Amino acid sequence: MNLAIVVISSDEHIHVKVLHTLLQLNAVVNNSPIACNIHFCNNDPVSKAKIFKDVLTGNFDKTVWLEVDTNVPVESIAELLNDHRHEDLIVFPNMENRVDWDQFVKFTKEEDDNTEPLSMRGIVTDLQFSGNTTNTLIPITRSDLRVFVMTNKKVHRKLKNKFKNTKFFYNSKEHNGEFLSAPHNLCRMMKEAGVSMKALVDVDVTRYFKHEHIGSIIDTFGAQVQLKQQQ
Repeated sequence: MNLAIVVISSDEHIHVKVLHTLLQLNAVVNNSPIACNIHFCNNDPVSKAKIFKDVLTGNFDKTVWLEVDTNVPVESIAELLNDHRHEDLIVFPNMENRVDWDQFVKFTKEEDDNTEPLSMRGIVTDLQFSGNTTNTLIPITRSDLRVFVMTNKKVHRKLKNKFKNTKFFYNSKEHNGEFLSAPHNLCRMMKEAGVSMKALVDVDVTRYFKHEHIGSIIDTFGAQVQLKQQQ
């Protein structure tokens, strides 16, 4: 099997946990009959569109896509690579960069033995589910596609048959009055093309958010701080 690993970086940096996953995944691949190619890509729409097109139309059987700030246990990824069911696209759940305080209050008021832990109640998932199932693989219609495993030839064939004149599948677009980001637009196109999209929910996923420390802002050249005198 020919495998493409796409690593999305920010200013040529990735989180150390993502680096650990990449190194462990490379070790797993090197001890197997899988031929692996690692592609580093800048975190901008044009670069992502190009690398997605290159791996989708290239001579690869599967693609593992890793974003700069999201860590997934390598065992879960390796399990999907060895899965001979060859699902079209399997994504790992992620979270949006916001807190839903109304959801937090609701879950806290209705707290019981099955309620999410306190630290999880305000988290908003990036997934839109299309059905319920007792399996760990749940059908979805939308995802931010931060970490996923794709069976290239199956996805490419379905997209090509549906959108014959489309050169790039990873691009943002306004559709029916709604602006769709590149991942959401790709999910829309895959849904219309009949691509099977599923989420592997029984796995621990960690996303890291960058923030600017107040000390760095105060130390900016030219910044002045005036203390308010107490009365």
